[in-house]
Amino acid sequence: MFEYYKYLSLIIVVLLLLIIFFVSYKLSKKQINDFVNKSLWNNLLNINFKFIVIKNICFMIALLFIVFALARPKWGLKQVEAKS
Repeated sequence: MFEYYKYLSLIIVVLLLLIIFFVSYKLSKKQINDFVNKSLWNNLLNINFKFIVIKNICFMIALLFIVFALARPKWGLKQVEAKS
């Protein structure tokens, strides 16, 4: 149960960002592999694509947690009428 359901629609935005990161990762790696030989690639640049992927996945998970926090999840609540 969430107090603000409208923020849950931001999950779609986060998932779209995840897809964009994944596609851009694949395209950039393909373009680099087409341009540079694999042995030359390792000698020229010191870029670790696995680190970039892990960093982007952690960023997306953090965004998902922020969206869930904005939606203010509630559980275990019972409405009890109290007399004063």
